[in-house]
Amino acid sequence: PPQEDPPQMDPPQPDPPMEEPPQPDPPMNDTPKTEETFTYIHENILVPKCLNCHKPREQGGLGLKDDYTNYATTMAGSSVVAGNYMESSMYTETNNGKMPPGNALSEDEVSYIRAWIEQGALDN
Repeated sequence: PPQEDPPQMDPPQPDPPMEEPPQPDPPMNDTPKTEETFTYIHENILVPKCLNCHKPREQGGLGLKDDYTNYATTMAGSSVVAGNYMESSMYTETNNGKMPPGNALSEDEVSYIRAWIEQGALDN
């Protein structure tokens, strides 16, 4: 009998490429955002919004126990507990809207204070 050709088989096809699994979000950078530094907070929040009251006593001036004129005096008072925003009156009093009186900080400003305190209230 005549020999039959073996049936033609298609060449093997490569497996379709697998979808890549979703990648995790990159780790957060430990470097604080510009807004979460003492320099930013001091220049943009403390000086324009807090120093009317929170400065050294002057002749006839109000002056409170917490002095926000610079980093050393800000940290010397009782308003910042580095790493613990819930124990820091600078955060709790601005977050609840009591400070500054009659001119509450924005949510962003309060969040910058919170982040700065959480990150250790560094002199940066």
